[in-house]
This record gives sequence, C-alpha cells and structure tokens, in this order.
Amino acid sequence: MISFHSRTMRGFGSSDELKQFLLSAPTIEQILSFSTIEEEVQSNNQSLMSYLSNDHIRYLITLITEEPLDDSNRDRAYKFPLIASLFFGTDQLTVLDFFYEDKTLLDLLFNFLNKEEDLNFLLAGYFAKAFDSLISRDCDALLQYVFTNSFHTKMLKHLYSQSIADVIFKTVAAYNCEEDYLSERLGILEELINSLSNTNPAVAMNVEYVMEKVINDKSINLYVALYEYLSSEAITEKIFRNLENEYTWIARSSAKILKNLLKQYLEEIKDSGEDVPDIVGIFEKNLEFMKNTLEKPKDKKISSQFCREIEAYSEEKIIVIDILTILCTVENYSLWKTIVSLKFIETITAHFKTYIWNSTLHTAYLNLLYAILTGESEELIQDIFNAKIPDMVLDQAIVPDEEIDGISIRKGHIGHIYKIANLLKTARESQTVILNFFNHVEGWYEFESHVLSIYNEIESVPLGNRKSSAAPNSANDIDILQDLTQGIAFDMPSFLNQNPFDIKEVDDPMIINQLEEQGEIKSSNIFMETIPKDNTFAKLMETEFMDNNFWKISKIVDEVPELG
Repeated sequence: MISFHSRTMRGFGSSDELKQFLLSAPTIEQILSFSTIEEEVQSNNQSLMSYLSNDHIRYLITLITEEPLDDSNRDRAYKFPLIASLFFGTDQLTVLDFFYEDKTLLDLLFNFLNKEEDLNFLLAGYFAKAFDSLISRDCDALLQYVFTNSFHTKMLKHLYSQSIADVIFKTVAAYNCEEDYLSERLGILEELINSLSNTNPAVAMNVEYVMEKVINDKSINLYVALYEYLSSEAITEKIFRNLENEYTWIARSSAKILKNLLKQYLEEIKDSGEDVPDIVGIFEKNLEFMKNTLEKPKDKKISSQFCREIEAYSEEKIIVIDILTILCTVENYSLWKTIVSLKFIETITAHFKTYIWNSTLHTAYLNLLYAILTGESEELIQDIFNAKIPDMVLDQAIVPDEEIDGISIRKGHIGHIYKIANLLKTARESQTVILNFFNHVEGWYEFESHVLSIYNEIESVPLGNRKSSAAPNSANDIDILQDLTQGIAFDMPSFLNQNPFDIKEVDDPMIINQLEEQGEIKSSNIFMETIPKDNTFAKLMETEFMDNNFWKISKIVDEVPELG
C-alpha cells in the first residue's frame, strides 16, 4: 500500500517529469495523455500553465462544448473532456485570464448556447463549471459580455438542464459586481416566471430551483429590489394562476415559489425596515386560487408498496395547506374572515377523512389545526367547530378499521386522529374560549376520560421497559371502555401496535407473565399511535414516521415465539 507521504513525493517527482516532457514541445493531445496530468492541473503546475497558448485554450474549449464525431475514440469522447474541464477551475487564474484578454475565446465558449437542439447534459455541466470560474474571476466583465450579446436570453432556452439553471442563477445573483445590471436581471426573472407554464417538467422544476435560491439568498446584489419585483401584485398573481394548471408539476412549482415568498417576507423582510409592500394582502386577494386548487378533481389511484391501490393526493395541495397554515399565524382580521368565508377548514377536513393513507396530508392538516388553536383568531377557532372536527375525531375513533378484500385493516390516519385529539384536549385546557365550544360536543368528555387517557397512558411506556401489551384479561376490561354514556361504543383494538423492537427485548416471556401476576405490569388494550403522554406540541412531528399501522408489529407479546 502506498503511504500518504510516498504519494505526495511521487507528485513532486511527476512535476519534474512534466517539466522535461514540456521541453519536447508536446501537442495539447499529448499533454492530455500525460500520465499524471490530472494531478498537475489540480495542483496548478506553473510550468504547465505557462506552456499553454491561445490555441491550446481553444482546443480545450472545443472539448467541453462539442460532442465527438466518433465515440469509439474513448480518449476524445470521455477522458479528454473531463481533463479539459479541470483547466477551467476557479484556481486556474492563468487560463481564465486568457478569456478576458481575447474575447473570441468567450465567443467560442458561449457558442455552446446557440445550439437549437437539446444540449448534452454532461457538456452543460462542463460549461457551467467554466462559467462559474469566469464570473468569480471578473463578474463585471463577464456579465457585460453576456448582456451585450444577449446570451442571457439564450440561456433561458435551455432551462431543461439544471446546469444551465445554475448558470442563470449566478447571472441573476451577480455576486461582487460593481454594476447592478438591474433591468437585465429583472428581465431574466420575468422570463423565468413565464417559463413556469412550460409543459416540460424539468423546466418548471428548474425555474422553481432558481427562484427559491433567489428568494432565500439575501447576499445577492440588490436583493431587496429583486424580492420586491417578485412579490409585486402582477407577478404574484401570475404565479397564483398557475396553481390551477392541469399539469401537476407546474402547479407544484408555483406553489413552492409562493410559499418561499411568504415565508421570506414574514421571517426576514417584514420587520427589517425595508420598504417592501405587504405581501399578505396580495395573498388574501388570491386565496380563491388556493381554494380552487384544493377542489381539483381527485388524482389517479396509485399502487402502494403493499400492492394496494390508494388515492393519491397531489403535492401542490399539500403546499397550499402549508401556505394556509402560515397565513393563519398572521394577525390580520380581514385575512381570517376571508379564510373562513371560503370554507378552507371544511374542505381540508373532508380530504383528511377521504385520503386515509396519505401521511403527508395528515401531518399538514395537524399543523394547520395547531396554528389555529394556538393563534389569536376566535373566528378560525370557531371555524374548527363549525367543521365539526371534534365530532370527526369521535367518529373515526369509533370505527378505526376498514374492510379491504374481506380483511379488517387499521385506517392509516388513526395515528393522527389521536394526535388531533390530544391537540384539542390541550387547547381546551388552556383557552377558555375553546372550553366553551366543547360544551356543545356530545360525548367528548367521556372520550377524553375513558379512551384518550388510557391511550396516552399505554403509549407513554416503551416496550423496552418490559411493559406488557397483552390483550384484556377478561370481558370486564372491555366493558369499562365500551359502556360509555350517550350510547357511544368505541371499538378498541386488542392487538399490539408499537414501535419495531429487537426480539432480544422479549427473549423471556415467562418474566413478563410473572411481572404481570405480581401486578408490576398492567395488561390493557393497545392503541395505534406512538406518542408520549407528556408530549409537547413542539415534539408532535417527531413520531410522524411511525404513524401508519403498517410500520407496527401486529402481535401480542405473549404470542411472539422464542428464537431457537
């Protein structure tokens, strides 16, 4: 094995060898074929850099911008372009200065963008690397060249490539430029917004990628001016209209841009003293687009990993719920009234009950309820009860299973049902206005005392502490839960649904039985979720991964066989 020291010394040796090699006046192809050329370039060997001529640079540019005519020549097709790209790294100042001394080299490089056909993605990556190095070397000189020759408009024709999307972002960002080139950069942003409606999924996603970086990077040259343009009423409304687009990737990318605009305003800009219009008012005017998005026709069914067809819930709807959640935290009475009038809560609650296998939707819904119940708006809290969410919790808890192909299966949203129940319970105990609403929910207090309390007690004890999860010892154990007032009969599951565990933790069932007989372990029913009794709202999301029952083991501990 070669030690680090010996490899380092070999590198120095190869430098002397390269000096001797350069004395023979080799061609650029011979240089690229030199045995240690990659190390020499990466170490910025000055003998090599001094040897390079204008013609050598032209050939290197050709390698990273033109596809080989003959793929059978592997050096020309693969090895040489890769090595050539190393010459255009940010540390290769000698090479980079060639471009600014001879603008025809820039012409040759940027001619890559003039191609009508789709760009080769590998070559686009090499081009992006050269662009990044050049703009780092002299931002003003490069952007002046780009804008003067309208190459920024040619970049936009190749938005299907993420490498070109990176080039566009660096052009818009204009880091460390003395000139602002503001009109040209705003023009690029306008074209990006127009490109959102492109039916090519890669284009829409790359537009979103660029916009997200622009919105969230306050170190960008003239950032406030760019943000103010993007958050203007005309541009924002154009993005909102894309939410209704039939192509889900267009709606999704548009929703993510809107979410980033809103978050950045509330977290960074609102209280910064910058003279930027209030974007919340613009969002309020366009809430109907969000409502229409939620009411789009159902998505096609998809096959789950468990070979069952389930109804999909498109991502743009999830993001719309996230946006609504953020808006519910803003103190704005007019906004609250508009949200209530459009019946968002009622619509999303209906989706929660329908799409019982979409854990992302369930979490978004829980976040929305949390934002409302911990907020200042009595109107939104009233809307929760108008949508009969506590009644929905009771109904779903009564019938936690559904029958599929003759098999009783626990519904995928039951874990979140109990999270919502705990959320409502905590809100009731902490806010008087909410307490008054609960007085009109029939059966809620019985549910809290006879069902939710037992559920929380069971879930607060991990299996690793040898707490038993056996079935009830007698029918009386079940009667205690079923004989509730108001005639409500809750169907309590009698099988274990806990976090996955190591079989070594239950390697001696006799010990468990003995502890049960001694009264040190309480046998009781098991509920679906895995959430500690003293769980705080801040930790609600930590157990989300384990929410659906197919992550749990449906076995009573006593039935787990010993491993031989």
